[in-house]
Amino acid sequence: MGYWLNKLDAITDLQMQKEIESPFEGIHRITLAKFARRDMAVEIYSELLKCNLWFCSNDEMATQIKEDAPGAVCYTVSELRYLLKLMPCPESLKAIHEVKIKNPGSVIKEVVMNNDTKNLGESEV
Repeated sequence: MGYWLNKLDAITDLQMQKEIESPFEGIHRITLAKFARRDMAVEIYSELLKCNLWFCSNDEMATQIKEDAPGAVCYTVSELRYLLKLMPCPESLKAIHEVKIKNPGSVIKEVVMNNDTKNLGESEV
């Protein structure tokens, strides 16, 4: 009988560990679609931009981060998708980021490409 009680305790321990796993477990492998459904924000340090920035799953998370840290620069999943579509060179990415810093609340709304020229899109202030 003791054998089965030990097995039951081991199974219960495993179940408890799974229940308290970090929501950030495996975050580096998550797709944008899955990230968008998680209702979360992740702060990262960008070597290229030399600063911290936030990746937010949605507008509500970005708003919450900006309320808690007014100087925070947030990129939502929608914005990250536009940036992936644009595929900016490092200097263009820095320019986009500078616009977001200088215009708190700005949002990348659209990426338009014309004649091999990539328009950096509109910002909404």
